[in-house]
Amino acid sequence: MQLANLVMPFLTLPYLTKIIGPDKFGVINYCTAIVTYFVLIVNFSFDMQASRAVAQNSGDAYFINRLFSNVLYTKIMLFLFCSAVFGVLLWQLPQLQHERQVALYSFAILIGWVFTPNWLYQGKQQLSKVALFNLGAKILFTAAVFMFIHHKQQYIWQPLLLSISQIAAGVFSFVFAVRTFQIKLVAPNWKNMVKVLKEGSNLFFSMITINLYSNTTIIILGIFVTVTQVGYYSAAYRLIITAISLLSIPLTQALYPFISASFGINRNKGISDLQSIMPVGLLFSFMYSLVFFIMAPFIIPLFYGPQFLPAVPVFRMLSFVPFLVSVNSFLGVQALLNLQLDKQFFRITLTSAVLGLVTAVALGHFIGIRGGAISWLVAECCNCLFFYLTLKKMSIHLFKAEFFRYSYFKLVTIKAIGHLTKNVSLK
Repeated sequence: MQLANLVMPFLTLPYLTKIIGPDKFGVINYCTAIVTYFVLIVNFSFDMQASRAVAQNSGDAYFINRLFSNVLYTKIMLFLFCSAVFGVLLWQLPQLQHERQVALYSFAILIGWVFTPNWLYQGKQQLSKVALFNLGAKILFTAAVFMFIHHKQQYIWQPLLLSISQIAAGVFSFVFAVRTFQIKLVAPNWKNMVKVLKEGSNLFFSMITINLYSNTTIIILGIFVTVTQVGYYSAAYRLIITAISLLSIPLTQALYPFISASFGINRNKGISDLQSIMPVGLLFSFMYSLVFFIMAPFIIPLFYGPQFLPAVPVFRMLSFVPFLVSVNSFLGVQALLNLQLDKQFFRITLTSAVLGLVTAVALGHFIGIRGGAISWLVAECCNCLFFYLTLKKMSIHLFKAEFFRYSYFKLVTIKAIGHLTKNVSLK
């Protein structure tokens, strides 16, 4: 499914960027960068907080019904709040006023995220269904792009088509979840909704701070460089984010409920499982990061065309971000969060975000889009260091030499091939 999902964005990117050019591509990504924060607010920390609760209480139907209802009503409340704030920004920010249609069409994607219960499928360890829904949305979006965008002036349809595909996927996955898991909605309870927000506040602010040093860089660069330069940075940024979304995040989502269940048994089992799984994940992310670095001069023209060649140095600088994100996922998400150290996780990500933002403002002013790339690398490296030191203080050592040897990787590969062959034979 992930291979199929990987193909879809790469089909539309070369076609779309060739038609609309770097300037309009920059406009779309500027609006998307702002809307991303509203998406984060609506999704809150449910993908971590609620999925963790589901994984640890999967057999309690009453608990699942109440949690599902609380999350849904809380998302609706957050959506109404976001709509009010976005309305103010739409009238106050000149960049949004000039591209009001693009901004509104981009914001419409929130409707889809209100109804998308990915956290439930994740907690139930049924992410294959999420993959199918995502695949359907991407096929719908890809087909619509080729059908409706043929001229540069039609760039405004791209965010609308993306929003429609997400709304369709969200509503379908919502209905499917209600029927499959026999969900029964309970009446909204204000106290329960407030409790949900309080319990997930540390995780939510952690997600916000993580985006401060990645997503906000585009907004900061919009102050110092031209829209076309923003387009170049966005081209490199989008490829990196696509790689993380399709290769790193699925691994994190699949492992999180499994590791949560292990920690639910006891702390030693959770740590042991992490120690054995982490080397394989890190090797995988390092290999494709290395491919990005070496092939950068070929990848950018292949997907965007020769007019985007100025994005090559930025893409090469960002090529190892997926590897750093993978390290941070194991040390931070899988270890600290499953150890219930949400506050420490937030403090670390906040510190790294501040350092990243300061770097982005300072270097963005002097060296433009390359400064933005450096700021992202600085933030991710700081996360790695602080996560590692925090775990070391607790005498938790996830990097165990025996799991980084060639013999171990060979054994894992043989087992994986055998498991895959068995599944294919059964099917």
